[in-house]
Amino acid sequence: MSFINFRSSKVVFFAVFLVFLFVFNGSYSLAFAQQEKTAADLKREAVELYHSGAYVQAIEILKQIEGKTTDKYLLAQSYIYLSMSYFCLEERAEATKWLEKAVATNPEMSEADLIFPPGFENLYAKAKETAPKPAPAKAAAKAPASVGKPPVVKPRLGS
Repeated sequence: MSFINFRSSKVVFFAVFLVFLFVFNGSYSLAFAQQEKTAADLKREAVELYHSGAYVQAIEILKQIEGKTTDKYLLAQSYIYLSMSYFCLEERAEATKWLEKAVATNPEMSEADLIFPPGFENLYAKAKETAPKPAPAKAAAKAPASVGKPPVVKPRLGS
């Protein structure tokens, strides 16, 4: 008689198989999840590249955003950075194409949206309303009327 019978070896094999499947499947999923970046992550990475002058690399990453999100603001911002990257590379036709696509994607976008994040205009307007007002400047002492005017010379009559 063998120490482990046939039935128990099936159970052991099945248990080892499950552990193997769980460990490798979990690590594969984790590795895949780390490689799969969101559209926002890609945009953030591309903007850093753009600001460092790596326009070609920024373009490659920005083009990956299409199809990863339905957020029209994020898409329009990505298209604007594509346009600016091409502009910096002196490729005016491509710059125009992507800028037109940005406007078509989000026609409500204002010029301020080109540089400020969403909602920043409202924050600025509120800060402007609630900021302490500067003290009015003291009125300067009034200068005599003759200051700054040439003297009046009266002609002499007779003498």
